[in-house]
Amino acid sequence: MRLVLCISFDNFIACMFDSPVFRSVIFDLRMASGIDSTTLGLMAKISNRSRELGHAVPLVILNSAGILRLLTSMGFDDIFELVAEDPLPGGLIPEKTPVHNQPVPAL
Repeated sequence: MRLVLCISFDNFIACMFDSPVFRSVIFDLRMASGIDSTTLGLMAKISNRSRELGHAVPLVILNSAGILRLLTSMGFDDIFELVAEDPLPGGLIPEKTPVHNQPVPAL
């Protein structure tokens, strides 16, 4: 991510949390094949800010065992609710199932 994009994204994050209709954050990583360090840092920043403001812990939906290993090795299971999901037709987010007690299938 270039510096200009980082500044724009930081502005977006600030506006998102300042919005009177803001309720929670959901990261849908079901189609992700990997996550870089910049994205991990921005995700952590969003989670920390959300919790500082008293909002719900952000939700991360994933279906990749590799991404789950990465997130848990980085301690993200302490600052996010990680859930494993199978995508449903229609693009609706289904009822969540915690990943801590269930294996995540590899893609």
